Amino acid sequence: MRKRGIKVAARRGPFIDVKTLAAALLSRSFSLRTLSEFLNTEHCKHATDEHGGPLTEAYIAYAIQDVQVTWECYRALVAKFETHGLTQARVSQILSEASLGKAYLREMGIRLWREVQPEFPEWLIGIIMSTYYGGRSEVHLRRQIAQVLYSDFLSMYPTVCALMNLWRFVIARGVTWHENTAEVAAFLDRITLEDLQAPETWRLLTAMVQVLPEGDILPVRAKYDGVQETIGANYLTSEMPIWCTLADCVASKFLTGKAPRVLRAIRFEPLERQEGLKPVTVAGNAEYRIDPNHDDFFRRLIDLRSSIKAKLPTAAISEKTQLDSDQQALKILANATS
Repeated sequence: MRKRGIKVAARRGPFIDVKTLAAALLSRSFSLRTLSEFLNTEHCKHATDEHGGPLTEAYIAYAIQDVQVTWECYRALVAKFETHGLTQARVSQILSEASLGKAYLREMGIRLWREVQPEFPEWLIGIIMSTYYGGRSEVHLRRQIAQVLYSDFLSMYPTVCALMNLWRFVIARGVTWHENTAEVAAFLDRITLEDLQAPETWRLLTAMVQVLPEGDILPVRAKYDGVQETIGANYLTSEMPIWCTLADCVASKFLTGKAPRVLRAIRFEPLERQEGLKPVTVAGNAEYRIDPNHDDFFRRLIDLRSSIKAKLPTAAISEKTQLDSDQQALKILANATS
């Protein structure tokens, strides 16, 4: 066709990296050997110490075996992806756990926020983005030998999403915002740790606050070693005001004993629900049905996973593998989407 002068679009097929796909679907990093063992493929990866040497029949057999094992892992992963029943996504689009979460949102008919509200002001997006800190960690004892107690959070991200009732924002046709500086300042002055035991308190945290730091403990992105930018939660004093989430301001009050000085605050509320939302079944299991019109997606995933984990200790050996796979799928979906 090109020889005849007919314009033909380049036909580029998808490239699927099995290691990436496995990490997205199983939330773990694998080598080819450990992945084949985990998926219980028919063939196993061979070992060799001939890398970099002359080609031998044994090394060629090793390379062929690698291809076979990779193919079997791919087929097993595709079968696992297909159990989710996601008609709006292709396996080549699943690049991380977050890709899986987005696929479920598309399956429910949820439209992108910037698509349903394109007129949202850029200056406000800038404020929101400046308050986001990913990969944050806190250390209160440094270079001190001390006895510690290791503790872990159960479903921390989806739990916070459920407590703050953020699902109403996800399915909304957009958000509204209004200034409520006096209200937020009063909220910060009176809030106590005991207040956070009440779920209704968490729903009041959907606000951004401009503060003038005066010895407050707030997250700051800076080149602490003079080279690499990273995030620290430090005592901060500044002549220039900064924007923070209301949650960070609450944390600072608990850590320092005083509320940050509030200059301005903006609270957000969701608009009406999007139309055309439809239920999904998680991991293709009809018992794990979620209706975005009525269910809090995050809360429902937490509850479903807890119910499955409760069955594991008494389940028959033949059922345990499937139950464990189901609860792992729910864990990945809940954490990635939230």
